[in-house]
Amino acid sequence: MADGTGRLFVLEQAGRVQVVQNGQVLPAPYLDITDRVGSSGNEQGLLGLDFHPRYTENGFFYANYTDRNGDTVIARFQVSPDDPNRADPDPFIRPRPPFAAQHGSRDEERSRISHRHASDRFAPRHFSA
Repeated sequence: MADGTGRLFVLEQAGRVQVVQNGQVLPAPYLDITDRVGSSGNEQGLLGLDFHPRYTENGFFYANYTDRNGDTVIARFQVSPDDPNRADPDPFIRPRPPFAAQHGSRDEERSRISHRHASDRFAPRHFSA
């Protein structure tokens, strides 16, 4: 995943995001939320990251992860104003769907509602320029 600066962002299931710049992994993680990510299951952990369409202006990005209870969380974070290679680990928004993640569930309606709930209300929108 890239943000337009030439850096690559590598997600670790345990809850860290590393920056690769000029082919080297930077010593400090961009984001470390291992204290709140539950990653004991196969489909758990830090699952995704997406940059706000105006990331270069506002520094917002979104992370999708499972918390220690197994619930899906989509949270909005912001890059540090002092260091573009570090993010503030305290989220601005931390909405929670009303029930646990339904990966591989037979209850398709409940899963569909969970994904719609999260994507309709909290996921970033992508616009073509």
